[in-house]
Amino acid sequence: MNGKIKWEKLKADVHDVQGNEKGWEDSPIQPGNKTGGAIYSAMTGKGDIGGFKAESAEAGKYNTFEYTNKVLGPVNVINETHTRGRGIGAELEYSITFHYKLKSYNNINPRIAMIDLISNLLALSFNNAKFWGGANRYFPKHPQFAFFGDQKAFYEGRYGDYFGSLFSEIGKFGDVLSGILGSLMSGDLSPLTDILKGAGTAVMDMKRAKSRPQVIGFKALLTGLPVGEWHMTVGNPYKPILSVGNLICESFELSLSEELGVDDFPEELMFTIDLKSGRPRDKGDLESMLSMGNGRTYYPPKDFIDITNMSASTTNSPAAANNTQTGTTMNTKIDQGKVSSGKGTPAPPDFLTKLTGTVF
Repeated sequence: MNGKIKWEKLKADVHDVQGNEKGWEDSPIQPGNKTGGAIYSAMTGKGDIGGFKAESAEAGKYNTFEYTNKVLGPVNVINETHTRGRGIGAELEYSITFHYKLKSYNNINPRIAMIDLISNLLALSFNNAKFWGGANRYFPKHPQFAFFGDQKAFYEGRYGDYFGSLFSEIGKFGDVLSGILGSLMSGDLSPLTDILKGAGTAVMDMKRAKSRPQVIGFKALLTGLPVGEWHMTVGNPYKPILSVGNLICESFELSLSEELGVDDFPEELMFTIDLKSGRPRDKGDLESMLSMGNGRTYYPPKDFIDITNMSASTTNSPAAANNTQTGTTMNTKIDQGKVSSGKGTPAPPDFLTKLTGTVF
């Protein structure tokens, strides 16, 4: 078993932070454009029209001997520490070697027996497969404005049909335009109203297209369910020392001896299988391996939190209102009050907080 806890190094330094002061463009009321902002700044004396203040601030960063050739801040200090990283896990890896020697058993041909053995070992550690060349997913592109004329005829090289469709669309547009002009000449203003209504709708559609939220894609979250198809027991199969599930087989290696036996077949066979845990395992997973897969073997004392699962460098420390850890670890709800150990006895440390309920 090899368990790892992630820690990240944190180093203190002097950081240049850019301010976020707001200017003319961010004012609640803007009488005009940037030109108006320049006029306003010139009249009130506010702002940095010529950019001199910005250049001076930039020069103050780099163009001074103190900044470029000296260390800002104290030097005889301890400026490194560690903060808790996300994730823990025991990464289990096994390399199991099976060694067989060619012998005659019950009048069975040793060569055939060895080939049958190899076939069974391959069945336990490898798979049959078919070739798959991948797949394409097609999503049509919808242009914002329509193609002028018959697009299909144009790209198929039928230019006569394309120009026919083009003239037809122009003719229809001309008919509509002449009808509108005729109505306007006769004093009928309803076509003009329709045009303005359609134009207004088009303008609002374009505005809507610009401001419409884009579709956001999310990756699927991990479930933590077993993915390995292999299981291994160590010791007595009925009462094993270790019972390990959720193992994946990464590779195998088959080697034969140089000496030949019956039917000119190698006398010895060595088959090595490399197994690895399907996902990192926590403390409860390792305990379950020793109890034939029946779960954890250690639980904290009643009404007290499991302090071995807590860290002061995380936000869900015992001072937090809720400490929920899924999987094989316990789920707890913490009372904010400290635990009192009796009259005249000092209260225990802050990390020993009383529980209002414990669910395993």
